[in-house]
Amino acid sequence: MSSETITSAIFLITAVLALAILVNAFFPVMHQTASTFSDSADSVGDAIGSGIKVTYAYIYSAQSQGEAYVFIKNVGSERISKRSLDSAEVFVESPNGAVRVPRADTASSNQWQYRAYDNSVINNWLLPGETLRVVIKSDNLHDTVGKEDTITFALPNGISTKITASAGGY
Repeated sequence: MSSETITSAIFLITAVLALAILVNAFFPVMHQTASTFSDSADSVGDAIGSGIKVTYAYIYSAQSQGEAYVFIKNVGSERISKRSLDSAEVFVESPNGAVRVPRADTASSNQWQYRAYDNSVINNWLLPGETLRVVIKSDNLHDTVGKEDTITFALPNGISTKITASAGGY
């Protein structure tokens, strides 16, 4: 009887050790998978709730420089963070070619900046229904009077909007 007890104890200890090894091997993988699914769901939810639309744009073109003023409304149900706005990308396509224009706090040559519609600074969020005023200064827009230019504004989550307009002169 005592040999059966010892054998049962050895099997029980072996089973507990095997279970501990199994848990230590698979728990991090399961946690990583759950985290990946959670991050994906958050990302999809953010993209579904986001929406932007150009409401108005005008482009001025001269032989030496070009400027565009684009008004973009948050038409989604989610607010857009300042961090997303800071990371947004602007592309300008014109008969002169296509370029990506980098963002700056104050736009000078070949840069863009944004403010709230009333020209105030956005501190944290662009709320649903609020309008963004984007000023783009690009050499790519110079000397395109009467020709079509396309401006694309893209958020880091892939939501984008674009407008095609004819440039006017100074």
